[in-house]
Amino acid sequence: MKEKTANKDLLSDFFLIFPEERRAAGFSDFADDPAQKIGLGNTGGLRLGEDGALHEYFGSPPTEDRQSLTDAQIAQTFRLRFCERLTITETHLLRGLVAGMTVKALSERDAVSYETRRNQLKMIMSKSGVPRQSDLVSRMTSLLVLSVTKDREADIRAQSRIKRFLDQFYRAPLRLYSPRFSDARALLVLDIGPTNGRPVIHMHSAFLSLFPLPETARRLEDLNLRIITPFRPGYFGTPVDWSLDFDARLETHTATVAEFLSDFDLSSSPIFSHAHGVMAAISLARRLGNQSPRLVLHSAQYAAGAELERQPSWAKATFKLVMQSPRLGIKSLELLAGAITRPRNLDETLNKGYGASQADLDCLLRPERAAWRHSLFAQVGRDNIPGIISDYEGMTSDWPAVLDTLSVPTELVYGSEDQYGNFTAIQRHEQRPNREVTIIENEGMLSMLDQPDLIAAQLFPADP
Repeated sequence: MKEKTANKDLLSDFFLIFPEERRAAGFSDFADDPAQKIGLGNTGGLRLGEDGALHEYFGSPPTEDRQSLTDAQIAQTFRLRFCERLTITETHLLRGLVAGMTVKALSERDAVSYETRRNQLKMIMSKSGVPRQSDLVSRMTSLLVLSVTKDREADIRAQSRIKRFLDQFYRAPLRLYSPRFSDARALLVLDIGPTNGRPVIHMHSAFLSLFPLPETARRLEDLNLRIITPFRPGYFGTPVDWSLDFDARLETHTATVAEFLSDFDLSSSPIFSHAHGVMAAISLARRLGNQSPRLVLHSAQYAAGAELERQPSWAKATFKLVMQSPRLGIKSLELLAGAITRPRNLDETLNKGYGASQADLDCLLRPERAAWRHSLFAQVGRDNIPGIISDYEGMTSDWPAVLDTLSVPTELVYGSEDQYGNFTAIQRHEQRPNREVTIIENEGMLSMLDQPDLIAAQLFPADP
């Protein structure tokens, strides 16, 4: 009982960031797993056969069978596509229809009257909004087959999603790469700016994973800057290997990035990170050794040990949820994404999250940025949540201590209005040669991403 109460308190803190009208609904959605609410356990599911069709199975799925979908996954797929929940009997009926059975055959097999099954089908059709049974079965079949085979095309889909977003908002020259390596490792890399510009390796944040912001991207030409962003696993649809712990995932990723940089003669580029990108930036700098001339860490969040307690209650709750279970963290942020689908809800949430920093609000809430803001956060909610959760797992590590292992000159930069970067603690920690801590007045956590000129000056301090 005590554990349930503690979890409820933790969730209540997390949901403080939600718009008021969504908070109660969001909490009730989260408090119980929808699959458990309707009694979906190991009741059965579908398996993709060698003939390319989906076939029913009953009970638990075969061990480590990646070609199978449980009833809970079938119900979740329906909910994600049609925004409605199925009951357990509706799920079983839909499963049989996708497997090629008729309503009559299912009623006979299950010893349920045909009229009852017809009424259940009518309810499914009503929830889906699809007028014809054959169309509903066809759409669900396509979605479920895609769910089973998604890993094969993950990098292609991730690349097309971010390309559509970039084409809509960016006018600067850009290129998108998806290099693959001999041991099946892969990267998704964004390259913005002039091809002959000075390269900078950007280890991105979570919610704002693109730098610079669209309106300021045109400045890259004047600054002769080329920003190369290798996206971490879990961003824009790229898969996360949850069988590895955070450190192993991070080391695998930065080893792949280092190999990519070597192949393209980019290893001697300065490294710039923002917020959640700090651990990846440090790992990459350590791997590159003396090749990289400079490491600049912007708004690096530090939540190790007692420092976690100084975070706002909702942010602290997010960290604790992730430490408790990545699955809980993913589900939490999925609900947050659902809460900000409407523009007014998004703006309200951003006001709550960054209300202590006028610089950040000015950066985010400019009226002319409304379309970009809403499209970006919708994409974050759809494609980036596993990556955000993976990053949160690492943010409670004592990364300032890891800086002692680096030989590269390092600068830590914070805005005086940054409400999440605890630069006072960092300043106490970083009284060392070869290390700078810079506080910029009237800036926040996000606002510096709007100023490529400022960041260029930090990356290339020898410029006249």
